[in-house]
Amino acid sequence: VFTMSVFGVSTFCVVTGASRGIGQCIAVKLSSRFGKDSKIVIIARSEEGLIETKNQIKVVCPTCEVVCVVADLSDPASTKVACEKIPSLANDGFYQHAMFVHNAGSLADVSKKLSDTTDTVEMSHFWHLNVSSAVALNAAFLGYFSGNPKIRKTVVQISSRASEEPVPGLGLYCSAKAARLILFKVLAIEEPGIRVISYAPGPVKTEMWDSLANIHNLDMKSMFQTMAESGVVREPSATVDYLLQILEADEFESGSHVKLADEPVTNDHSQDNE
Repeated sequence: VFTMSVFGVSTFCVVTGASRGIGQCIAVKLSSRFGKDSKIVIIARSEEGLIETKNQIKVVCPTCEVVCVVADLSDPASTKVACEKIPSLANDGFYQHAMFVHNAGSLADVSKKLSDTTDTVEMSHFWHLNVSSAVALNAAFLGYFSGNPKIRKTVVQISSRASEEPVPGLGLYCSAKAARLILFKVLAIEEPGIRVISYAPGPVKTEMWDSLANIHNLDMKSMFQTMAESGVVREPSATVDYLLQILEADEFESGSHVKLADEPVTNDHSQDNE
């Protein structure tokens, strides 16, 4: 049991896929809750997107140190470089809370069903981005912090209902999310001193959501279109606010899968979080 607060303390945080969408929103909203002498490391392929995220963070947390790490997590060599940077970035401060948010991910080619999926090189990159890189980065992070029992440690992985429900057209995505879900359940058992949570944000207005319009399965295409029209697709800020509430309450069972309910919401479309 940790006595120190989740927020308002000196924090070292890493967020992957932080250049746009939910990842960008998570990085900005989390940093607004950090205490002094905090550092946030944001990782993504797009340097331009990371700089935009950094600028947004500096508005809400002027005292936060923001480090942009440009890395392609679908590439083993690029991932290895990112992993090697984490200890050196963490060792220059005295932190009360260490947090890692695994958000980076992709859908794969939604225009193909599994019987049309033949490119093993493409699949290898997909699995590396969605699964292998998360395991490796997590190990680099915990390898540095796990030896210090005085530091609160939190690991968040952005999940999906697709980890538990088969969606035609999203075979690779479903399987990667299922793999991640069980990996982080195992992590919670192996590391009882760490708070681990998988969070399914529900349908969110992002570029990833927009790409579902290309899904080959007509029934799913129709369902996604109906969802978009009925108000269940949220702005990133709404679902990230809920994640922060869960983290702050700190009542979840470590390793558990928390899903945002699917009730309709009223969206403010005046701002685009991409």
